[in-house]
Amino acid sequence: MRAEQGCLEYCPAVDAIIEITAQVRLGDDRVVVVEKWESVAALKAHMVAPHMQAFRARVKDYVKGMELRVLSPA
Repeated sequence: MRAEQGCLEYCPAVDAIIEITAQVRLGDDRVVVVEKWESVAALKAHMVAPHMQAFRARVKDYVKGMELRVLSPA
């Protein structure tokens, strides 16, 4: 993935099991993927790339849903 043009970072993660009561856990069936892209144009190109279309077809039986959040530094 990081070899893709415009992808600066790619990090899949799951909930850490820790003793901090303020943590809002996503659940055992969730994976969060944090990606950093050079530009919105690079992200858009990634979303329609043939390898991503093929990937979505391969994993569709394992994915309950997907949420996309595009964030800016505060």
